Order: sequence, then structure tokens, then C-alpha cells
Amino acid sequence: MFGSTRLNLNNLTDYHPFVRLDYGVIRPREPLQPLDLVLIEDNPGDAMLVRQILAESGMNVKVHLAVDGQQALRMLKEPDFAPSLIILDLNIPKIPGLAVLERLSGKTPVVIFSSTTGEREKQRAMALGARDFVSKSSDLHEFTESGLRNGAQVGDA
Repeated sequence: MFGSTRLNLNNLTDYHPFVRLDYGVIRPREPLQPLDLVLIEDNPGDAMLVRQILAESGMNVKVHLAVDGQQALRMLKEPDFAPSLIILDLNIPKIPGLAVLERLSGKTPVVIFSSTTGEREKQRAMALGARDFVSKSSDLHEFTESGLRNGAQVGDA
């Protein structure tokens, strides 16, 4: 069910109505303010990788980083903060990712980006409202290439 899904920014069109594909590159449908994206990730290398992929996409995205579940929930409870997308790692400190997902309102789309391999955790995340589950690669170089390659393939179709 979750197979070999990789971080594929073309899926952002599924999560946000104001973006479109343009030859494999995500572009705004019209000039917009930056999209607010919350990245809940405690691994600095993975956070840097997501930021790099977003920068290469050409999208105007403002990344708000939370390094643990407690910080993420505090950030998301701010009354004037309404992110367009949440990328959530399940293996985060203080409050685990599934517990964070349980506490979210469901108004903001959530994509799980995690090294978790347990099918039960993946199914639980989807049952709690996650829109997609993206498996992390153990090799960051391979992960980057796969994410960019898969994005180009979708855009070429």
C-alpha cells in the first residue's frame, strides 16, 4: 500500500490548490505569498534535505521547523498561524509523531516523512488523517536522486 513512495513535490498539487505542475516543476498558479510549511523533524540532515528539495523546486515556501512534538504543537496552536502543509516525522522526541497527528485538527494536510518501517504505524498514520506516507531512504544521496527523478517522471507523464 505504501510501497516505494519517495518525497515527490509534485504531490503538493494534491495538498494545496494554488500550485500547478509545469514540466515537472511546481509553480504557483498565480503570484502568491510564500506557502507556509511546517516541517516536524529532529534530524538536521533530513531537515536540510527537505529544504534543499523545496529550494530546487522553485516554489516560494517558508519552512517553519519544529524539532520535537512539543514544539510543533505549540507552534500549530498559535491562533494567527495557518500553514498550508505539515511534513511530519513519526520518530521525534518529547511527543511522538502519531500522538502529534492525533492532536491535529485535520484542517491542514499532513504528509508523513519517516524512516518507520512498521506497517501498523503506517496504517495508523493514514487512519489518523495523513494524506501520504513517504519513506525515508537510509542514503541521503539516493533519497535526493529518487525524489527528483520521481518528480520529473510525474511531470513528463
